[in-house]
Amino acid sequence: MAAKLQVPVSWVQEKVSARLVPHHRVGRHVRFTRADLEALERLYQEKPAARQRRG
Repeated sequence: MAAKLQVPVSWVQEKVSARLVPHHRVGRHVRFTRADLEALERLYQEKPAARQRRG
């Protein structure tokens, strides 16, 4: 999962612990569905900077 997102494992662990990323628990194990991964990509994709209007 961390490799797919190109982030450290610790980043994923922190986000899961804080419940900031979609995931599923199976016992003590954390699992991610394809829908979870797609939601993660949308959540954390880089967004273009907003243009400032000159007035």
